[in-house]
Amino acid sequence: MDLSFLEDFRPGVLNKEQLLELSNQAVIQGSSMSNSPESAFDLCLGNEYWLMKGCIKGVGSEHYYRILQAGSKFVEEHKADLPDTTAIMLLKGKTYVFKLKESLNYGGVSGKFYGFATGRSTIGRLDVLVRLIEDNSPYYDRVSEKEVGPLYLEVTPITFNIIVKPGSRLSQLRIFYGEQGWSEIKTELLQGGYFGDILIDDNGQAITELDKLTLNLLPDTHGDNKIVAFMARENAKAIDLTRDYSQQENRINPQEYW
Repeated sequence: MDLSFLEDFRPGVLNKEQLLELSNQAVIQGSSMSNSPESAFDLCLGNEYWLMKGCIKGVGSEHYYRILQAGSKFVEEHKADLPDTTAIMLLKGKTYVFKLKESLNYGGVSGKFYGFATGRSTIGRLDVLVRLIEDNSPYYDRVSEKEVGPLYLEVTPITFNIIVKPGSRLSQLRIFYGEQGWSEIKTELLQGGYFGDILIDDNGQAITELDKLTLNLLPDTHGDNKIVAFMARENAKAIDLTRDYSQQENRINPQEYW
């Protein structure tokens, strides 16, 4: 591999142009970045999934694929070779694991990059927990800097049933160049650092206890009512993530869900 393209890379998260270069170099494989945000690329559900008996993660050097192959001990159902048009209902309170379409092959750049995954903001607003699992890593949401195994996404809808299909984008991955510590913001910099006091209380005073955050339960006005919180409807219909909700005819009425 010609490594000259790394000469212009600075430590930190890669931008879209740099991610495209890694795709051109076949470091990132199976990814379509046309709809991805500027500093990340979307991860797409593949054509194979497992309905699990709970959130199960390997430890140490244990490969996650061995857990999936353990059959009924950990898995309730296994589906493979699904057509791309297959609609899959994911029930709230159940945990599913999908093999992802994307993969990483560091090759000659092994040890120079690592990745962190986060759920897309849309998924977080729907109260769906998604966590990346890398076959060779004992950590959630982290892709190691050396040999990378197959990538899986653990999906647990918490409040509503959802409908997905192969190719649905529920998570995204950021790739970092250089040592991990170079891209971390230290806790002490959150208060009184380069940007002043970032965390403040209701009175505008700096928060000194950085290990905890408070929840404000003062009521807010909604129409003629004073409301502290909304409760999800028990029997709301499934949210179909295969539809384009940017179209007016597909917009969801929140009162049908809360």
